[in-house]
Amino acid sequence: MRHLFIPPLLLLSSLAEAEVPKASFLYHGFELSPQAPAAVQRGLLHIYSATPFRGVGLGLTIKQKLDQAESPPPPPIDDYIDPKSPEGAFKLFGYLPSPPKRPKVAVKPLGTEVAIPILGDSLAPYRDTGSYAALSNCFECHAGVVGGQVVSGVMNAHLDQGQKALVLAQILQKKDLLLAANQADQDAGVPMAEGDGLLLNNFVNHVGMNLLKTYPFSKTKGDNLGPMAVWRTIARYQDGAFRVAPFGQLTPMDQVLDQRPLPTVDANPWWHYKYKSTIYRYGDATPDKASHFSFTFSMPHEAAGEVRGEQVSALRDVLSYVRQVSSPIYPRPLSPLAVHLGSKLFHGEKALADGSKLTCAGCHGSYEKTLTGYQLDYPDRGVMDVGTDGAYSEFLRTTALEITKVQKRALQEDIERLYPEEPSYQPDWEIPQGAGYQPPPLDGVWASAPYFHNGSVPTLEGVLNSKSRPRVWQRSGNPYHYDYRDGGLKVKALTSEDFQRLANAAKTSEHPFTERVQAFRRVYHTGEFGKGNGGHTFGDAMTQRERRLVIAFLKSLSGPFIKPKP
Repeated sequence: MRHLFIPPLLLLSSLAEAEVPKASFLYHGFELSPQAPAAVQRGLLHIYSATPFRGVGLGLTIKQKLDQAESPPPPPIDDYIDPKSPEGAFKLFGYLPSPPKRPKVAVKPLGTEVAIPILGDSLAPYRDTGSYAALSNCFECHAGVVGGQVVSGVMNAHLDQGQKALVLAQILQKKDLLLAANQADQDAGVPMAEGDGLLLNNFVNHVGMNLLKTYPFSKTKGDNLGPMAVWRTIARYQDGAFRVAPFGQLTPMDQVLDQRPLPTVDANPWWHYKYKSTIYRYGDATPDKASHFSFTFSMPHEAAGEVRGEQVSALRDVLSYVRQVSSPIYPRPLSPLAVHLGSKLFHGEKALADGSKLTCAGCHGSYEKTLTGYQLDYPDRGVMDVGTDGAYSEFLRTTALEITKVQKRALQEDIERLYPEEPSYQPDWEIPQGAGYQPPPLDGVWASAPYFHNGSVPTLEGVLNSKSRPRVWQRSGNPYHYDYRDGGLKVKALTSEDFQRLANAAKTSEHPFTERVQAFRRVYHTGEFGKGNGGHTFGDAMTQRERRLVIAFLKSLSGPFIKPKP
C-alpha cells in the first residue's frame, strides 16, 4: 500500500490561526471547580502541556518544514478518509477534539496564542532554548469517548497506534533531510533552530528505536502497546540514569525485547487509583508513584537529569488531578429494585437459583450506598489467576523481570550517585510473583469497556456469561454508539467468512486511509496472540434474569465515591 505522509498535530495546518474544531461531544472531568486544590489545577495544566514528556517532540521550525513539504494530492479513491478533518482524525487514529475551554498556548516566537484542536496533542516550550515542542500528552491514551461523552481517565478504545506508526515511519524517512535543514538553520542563526535540532535528534532516536518497534504490534483499534514502549525506554537506559543508547545502537536489553512478540494491555481507569496501593494491571506496588512515573513515562533526552526535580514535582500534581477524577454517571434510568437485588447477588447476600453464591466482593470490593455516593471497601489483593489470557502476565514474569534485574539496580546506583540528598528520586517498581492480574475496583465499570486486561470482551454481559463472548467482533466506528442493554461497546459478531471478507477488502486498498482498511482495523480477533477471551467464568452459574440484575447494579456504580477510613 502507498502511504501518504501526514505530519503530527494533524489539524494544525497553521499554528498561528488554528482553532479548536466545533464538536457536539460532552466532556467529563476536564472542567475543574474553582475550589479545586491548586495541585489538582496544576496537574491538569501539566497534562495539557505534556510537562513529563517534553524531551521528545518536533520543534516549530521542523514542524513548519514538514507543513511546507510537498505532499501528493489525495488519491482518487471513493472511500478515502481525509486525516486533516476532525472526523478523519478520529476515524483513522482515534484522536478526540479538545474541550472548548482548553487553555490556548502563548507561543512567544509567534507573538500569538495557539489553540490545540486535538485533546492528546500539546505544544510546549522546550527548556530555555526558545523552542516549542509539538508532542503527545497523557490524554492521547487516557481519555476515551463513551456514548458521545469524552471522559478523562478512561482508556481510549478507538486509539490506533498501528496507524500512528505509519505516520511516524514517514517522518523518520525524512530524518536526514530534516537534520541537514536544521543544521543549515543553526549555521544561519535562525532563532529556535538549536533547540529544535535537539528535539529532532531525541525524536528520531525515540521513534526509530522504540515506537516503530512497538506500535506495529497494534493490529486493531484499541490495542494499547504503551506499556511495551515503557519497557523499551527502560531497556535503553545506559551509562547513567538519564542517558539512552544513540540511534542505531542496541542495548543488551533491547535485544531481549526484540526476540519476542509484544502483547496488548488495557489501561485501568484513573479513578481506580484513589482506592489502590498499587498501580497497573499487575499490582506494581510503589510508595512514591511520582518517582516511579518519572522513570517509566519520561522521554529520555540530554537534559533529563537537569529537570528531574521539576518533573517529579509536576508528576505529583498530575497524580493529584488523577486521584480526584471520578467516573461519569450512568446516563439512563435504572430500576431501584433491580439495583437492590443485583447488589444482594453481587455481595453474596442472596443465593442464586442453583443454591450457590457469588463471591465478587472478595476480589472487586464491597459497595454501600450512602447519601453522598457509594462507599467502596476494596481488598487490594494483588495478582490473581482466573484463567484469562496469560500472555501479558508471562511477559512480565520473564522478559520484564529480566530487564528489571539489570536496569533497576543500575538506575538506583546512578540516582544514589547523582542525587544523594534526594532519596525520593529513586525508581521503584516490582514484578509480580505469581501469574495473573489484579482484580480492579468496579467504580465506573459501565464506562470502561472493553473488559479484561486485554480488552477482549466488549460488554458486561460477556464478562458474566462466557458462552456469549464473540470469538471475532467488530466495534462500531461511531463515537456515539454504546450498548446500554448489555453494558459496553456496540459490536457485531463476525463469522470466519466475515473476517476473511473484511481482510481481503483491506488488502485490495491502495492506501491505508480508506474506509475498507478502517473497517478491518475495527475487528478484534480473540485467536490472535495475547487476545484470548477465556477465563473468569464465575457468572456462568447465573440465570439470565440474575445476570440482568447484577448488570443493573454494576451500572449504578458511578459518579462520586467515598473510600472508607482504614
